[in-house]
Amino acid sequence: MGLSAILTRAKGVDAAGPAIVNIHGGPASLAQHEYAHGFQFLANRGYSVLSVNFRGSAGYGKAFQAVGFRAFGRAMQDDIVDATQWLVEQTERFVQAAQDAGKDIETLYFDDEGHWDYHWTNNVIRTRRVEDFLAKHLGGRSGGWDMIEPALPYLK
Repeated sequence: MGLSAILTRAKGVDAAGPAIVNIHGGPASLAQHEYAHGFQFLANRGYSVLSVNFRGSAGYGKAFQAVGFRAFGRAMQDDIVDATQWLVEQTERFVQAAQDAGKDIETLYFDDEGHWDYHWTNNVIRTRRVEDFLAKHLGGRSGGWDMIEPALPYLK
């Protein structure tokens, strides 16, 4: 079965650079050809982002979506593994990122707020944590946050 995927990377970045496999939410959602500020931010930092439309994703017709029924944790994950294996052939440094389920993790970071990452100051903190994690594990760059974070309590 052929799959659709979107590879976002900065102009002039070597294909063998650090990469992230993005797993969209849903499962009946999809990765679209549109401006995604988070992916552009990562591309600006030197990362490639691969977004895979695994079986069951919306936007490819009822038949494609139907082959994903009852395939969560099975064939859908096989599609993600196949895309990841392709990416490993391109680079040895990668991580996986998930949407939707990631919101549950955000509540652990900001459990006292009641609105987790929807407050802009929480987005600043989360973005720094993501950037620091990627820099540590994939060798990217992180910086500029030490001047911003101390001011956050005064800007709420």
